[in-house]
Amino acid sequence: MADILVVVEHQDGVFKKNTLSVVSAAKVLAGLTGGEVDALVLGDGVGAVADIAAGTGVRKVSLAKGRPFREILAATYAGAVAQVVKAGGTARCSHRHRRSGRISCRGCPGCSTPPGDDS
Repeated sequence: MADILVVVEHQDGVFKKNTLSVVSAAKVLAGLTGGEVDALVLGDGVGAVADIAAGTGVRKVSLAKGRPFREILAATYAGAVAQVVKAGGTARCSHRHRRSGRISCRGCPGCSTPPGDDS
């Protein structure tokens, strides 16, 4: 069984629709292994985003909110992702990479999968 964590994208408290593609892909992958999909929302004032994420059919939504998450900083975000991954036993972290546009994640900070091709 392999659970998958989806990092929810949003901008200024507005849910980004491309997260739906990531959730859909994560559900397919999790279904192949008997796993579940969880979501993580990071940011300040993201309660509405978390509510929308909960409506996508994920098992649970975790929040990392408050002042430290006001700015998108790799060190802050990676630490939060790592904590959620370790606490939940997540096998893979999934999000849309800003550079490549690919959905799967391998080797980004906080992920438990080894570095490699993120295809």
